[in-house]
Amino acid sequence: FKLKNENAYLLVWTTTPWTLPSNLAIAVNPKLKYVYVKYNGFVYIILKDLAEKYFDNPEIVKVINGKELVGKKYEPLFDYFKGLDKEGAFKILGGDFVLTDEGTGIVHMAPAFGEVDYDACKENNLPFVQPVDQAGKFTKEIPEFEGKFIKDADILIIKKLEDENKFFKMQKYS
Repeated sequence: FKLKNENAYLLVWTTTPWTLPSNLAIAVNPKLKYVYVKYNGFVYIILKDLAEKYFDNPEIVKVINGKELVGKKYEPLFDYFKGLDKEGAFKILGGDFVLTDEGTGIVHMAPAFGEVDYDACKENNLPFVQPVDQAGKFTKEIPEFEGKFIKDADILIIKKLEDENKFFKMQKYS
């Protein structure tokens, strides 16, 4: 996710690619340190303690406290709900629930698909979107994947992100 007004990208981690089209916020832990890492011509933001997990000999250009990221705006990965930026969507929230044991220390939030996401977005007065029907298929709000079962869409979403140069790395989890 590219930060607005800054030439840097949030290295966001998720185990559920199908929720990315519904992204409305990103969470960081305001009590932890984050770094700006220069890599292959890009600058990525990641939790300081996890930088070496994703980068060999990371070239750290800046160290900040997570609270400095809170409130910053970013560009959504998809345009499906882009107009919701006027309602406060697509900003970074602070949350103690962002942990250091896995991922990148930066978590994407889709309010309809997780209790923590829902609570954090509601607490921050963010809009609510639910583009999945009761059968687990995308609705017309996500026209590219309309009628597609969410888990079958994972690989298609990853491919789209790869094609748009918005994808960093994939790891399989059991």
